[in-house]
Amino acid sequence: MAFYRKRKKGDKLEAIWMTTYGDLAMLLVTFFVLIVSYMQMEQGRLIEISRSFRGAVGLQQGGVSAELGKSLKLYSPDQASKGRVAVREEVRRTVENLIAQFGGAGVEEYVEVKGTEDGVEFVVKDDLLFDSGKADVKPAAHDALDIIANTIRKSDVLAVVGGHTDDRPIRTAVFPSNWELSAMRATEVMLYMEKRFRIAPRKLQARGYGEYRPLASNDTEEGRAKNRRVEIKLTALNKDGNAGEEKTKE
Repeated sequence: MAFYRKRKKGDKLEAIWMTTYGDLAMLLVTFFVLIVSYMQMEQGRLIEISRSFRGAVGLQQGGVSAELGKSLKLYSPDQASKGRVAVREEVRRTVENLIAQFGGAGVEEYVEVKGTEDGVEFVVKDDLLFDSGKADVKPAAHDALDIIANTIRKSDVLAVVGGHTDDRPIRTAVFPSNWELSAMRATEVMLYMEKRFRIAPRKLQARGYGEYRPLASNDTEEGRAKNRRVEIKLTALNKDGNAGEEKTKE
């Protein structure tokens, strides 16, 4: 930074304040360049999320297919906007398409599909997937899991399969606690999808959460039934083949 100084004899008259002004202007330019760079990085990640789902469930460039549009009474926007709006629109169409597929398979009452900030999440009810106290995937769940697995196979995503139970204790020779039961259930779902659709192992993870992430109170049968579930969260993989850190609720 420059400061005023006492002029000496012979000095040329110069506007010393211009030096200070120039320094300030350079700092402001640098600040705005950093902001613009960050915005471009964020938009790039959002575009990757959008692209990862396009085509995975029958989506077309301009919107949903004609058949799906008629069945859901949807319309496509004339022109997709950029950034978050475009990504949300892509995820919305993906979710609606998947809901239609689950409806066609007759399992819509057992599977919830929702868009998240990072991608798409499936919540599959326990009674569709398993018998009480067991981790073997029931044949009745195959159609629902096939739809999810096909989406994973066609998309550049990481699928995190999470097993959840209610708080009723289990102590068997196979499952000493709900930790083991939830982990094995998540693993069995993951292995079913991997083997049936030949999904790359780098795109799959299995985690057991036991009873420690409930959605409802365990004081009622309805609440316990809601807590017994398998969640499958899809997030876009980056160019290195990795996904961003999973966002969890503590």
